[in-house]
Amino acid sequence: MAEVLRPAPRDRNDFRIAIICALKTEFDAVEGLFDHFWEGDQKYGKADGDPNAYSTGRIGEHDVVLAFMPGMGNLNSANTSAALRSSFGGIRLGLVVGVCAGAPYTPEKDPKEIILGDVIISTGVVQTDFGREYSDQIIIKDTLEDSLGRPNVEIRSFLRKLSGIRAGKQLREGTYSYLLGLLKQEGYEAYGYPGAKEDTLYKSEYRHKHHAPIQCDVCSKCENDWDPVCTTSQNSTCAELHCDSQMLIDRQRLQQLRTGNRSDKLYPPPGPNVHMGRISSAGQTKKTAAGRDKLAKEKNIIGFEMEGAGVWDNLPTVVIKGVCDYGDSHKNKNWQNYAAAAAAACMKAFLAQWTLADRDRSEVPLSNLEKRDVYDRIQLTNPSSLHNTASVLYEKGTGEWVFRTPEWDSWLSKSDKRCLWVHGVPGSGKTVLMSHIINHVEHSCNQTTNNGRTCLVYYYCYFGRNQNEVAPMLRWVISQLSRKADIISARVHALVNTGIEPKLSDLLDALEDTLRAFDKVYLAVDALDETTHIMDLLNILYALATENRFQKLQLLVASREYHDIERVIKPVCISVSLSNDFVAEDIRVYLESAIQNDRHFSHPRWTSDLLQLIIDLLPRKANGM
Repeated sequence: MAEVLRPAPRDRNDFRIAIICALKTEFDAVEGLFDHFWEGDQKYGKADGDPNAYSTGRIGEHDVVLAFMPGMGNLNSANTSAALRSSFGGIRLGLVVGVCAGAPYTPEKDPKEIILGDVIISTGVVQTDFGREYSDQIIIKDTLEDSLGRPNVEIRSFLRKLSGIRAGKQLREGTYSYLLGLLKQEGYEAYGYPGAKEDTLYKSEYRHKHHAPIQCDVCSKCENDWDPVCTTSQNSTCAELHCDSQMLIDRQRLQQLRTGNRSDKLYPPPGPNVHMGRISSAGQTKKTAAGRDKLAKEKNIIGFEMEGAGVWDNLPTVVIKGVCDYGDSHKNKNWQNYAAAAAAACMKAFLAQWTLADRDRSEVPLSNLEKRDVYDRIQLTNPSSLHNTASVLYEKGTGEWVFRTPEWDSWLSKSDKRCLWVHGVPGSGKTVLMSHIINHVEHSCNQTTNNGRTCLVYYYCYFGRNQNEVAPMLRWVISQLSRKADIISARVHALVNTGIEPKLSDLLDALEDTLRAFDKVYLAVDALDETTHIMDLLNILYALATENRFQKLQLLVASREYHDIERVIKPVCISVSLSNDFVAEDIRVYLESAIQNDRHFSHPRWTSDLLQLIIDLLPRKANGM
C-alpha cells in the first residue's frame, strides 16, 4: 500500500493545529515561518457569528489556522479561542505564541539563567489574577478544582518527550535554524538580535525612576517596589534616567558576548535556550521585580504573560513565548521583535516533532502495477536519452575543476543561495559538463547512507521539442520523485485521475507534497534557453529557489548568457562561468586524447610539431568553446 501525503484540507474540520497571537509583531513572525498559505484566506470561511480573522496554511506536516486577536489579555484570548472552536471543530492543539516577561532563573536546585531572547514552553498555566484577597495577601486559586487544571495526557506526554536529551537537542537546533531563516527574510530586518549590551537585569530592589531627589518629588518618595513613580520616568529609558550600572546583576551567559568585538549586535545571533515550566497568566503586564520574584519562588513560575489562561478552557493549550523583558520597572520594548521571532521559530520546531494521528493521514490502496501506471501517465517528456548522449561525449578528466571551486562548496553547504547557475557561450560544452556534474552528484547520493532520502532528478530542455518546458519539467520531476520514494500523494494521484489538465499551481502543490518524502533533492535543469517560453521557466525556477515550501531543493541550472536569464536567475543563484582558464585546460585534455586515439592523426602529414602547435594554440583561441 502506498502512503498518500495529505492534500489541502477539504474543509475547516480538517485543521488540527490552531495558533493564537495578540500582537502584530507576534503574528508577523509566525506567518514568516509558514511553508505554504492556502490560496486565499477566505477559501475555508468561518462559522456564522464568528468575528475572528484567520490565515490558513501548512507548517511542516501540519495544517494550521492562525487566529488574530483584536487585542491583548485573557478576555480577548478567551473570546477568540471560543469563536475559533466554533469554526474549526477539529482542533486538537492550540498554541499561544508570542512574547512574555521572564524570571531571571529557573526554579531548580541548580538554577539556570534565563536571558532575553530565550523561549519558554508552558508545562502549566497559573491564572495569577484569580484568587481570594485577604488583609495582608492574595491567595491564588491554583488547585486543579479552583483553577486551570493540567494539560491533557497527549500534551503532557509530548512535553515529557521534549524534556529528554535527544528530543530537547532537536528542539533547540530546530529553533535556531528556523530563527536564522526568518531573520534572513525580506521584511524582517527589524527582528534582528538587539545585542548583549541591551540585555540588562537590575537588582530587584532598584527601581526605574528619577534617582536624584531634586529631579522629582514623586520619585523621591518612592522607597519600595509598590510606591508610585512619576509618568515621566515611566516613559524614559534607563539611559535617560541614568540608572546605575553598578546595580546590574552579572549574567554568565552574556559575559562572552559583552567582551571584545562581540559586544555589538550579532549575526548570526547566539542560539536561544528553551526552558519548560509554569507560566503566569494575568490581566496586566508584570512590572514589579518584587512581585515577579515572589511568584517565581512560591509558584515555580518562569514566565509571565496575558493570553494563555483565556485559551486554556477552550482548547488543549501550550504557551510558547519568547522572553522580551524581566517583568520589572526597567522593562522596554527593545527585545519584542527578536523574542517574537524566537518564539515563532520554537513553535515550528515544536510542531516538527508533534506527531500526526492516523486520522490525519489518508491512504489509498494501489498495486505496484497501478503505481507504475500513475508514474507513466504523469510524465509528458523523458529527457533520459539527452542525458545518456551527453554522458557518452564526456571526456574523462575534464570538468573536475568545478568541484574545486569556492562556488561549488558554497552551494553544497546551502549557505544563502541554494541554486548554482552554470553559464557560457554557445558551444562551450555546458550540456556535457552538466551531465558529468549530474553523474557526480548522483554517485554521491547513492554512496550516502540515508535510505534514499537524498536524491537527484535531472531535466534537459531541448529546442527540437519546440515546446514550453515548464509543465513537462515539473511532471517529470514529480514522476521521478514518486518512483524513488514509492509514494503516491493524493495530489499526484489527482493529476491524472480528474480528467482535467492540471494547472501550474496543481503541479507545484503536488511537487511540494512529494518533497516531504526526502531530506534533500538535487534538481538539475539544463539548457534553460531552449524552451519556447523562457520567462515562464525562469519564474518557476525562481519560485523553487526562494519559497520556503521548496527549501529541500538544491537547484543546478545551466544556460547561455542571455540578459533575461541573468536578470532573473543571478540574484538568487551562485554563478559559475565557463569563460575561465580551467575550460582551456579541459580543451587541452580533450585534444590530447583525440590525437592519441584517433587513427587519422597517425598520418605522416600530422607531424609532432604540428600536433603540438594545435594543442598549444587551440585552447587559447577557442574562447571557451
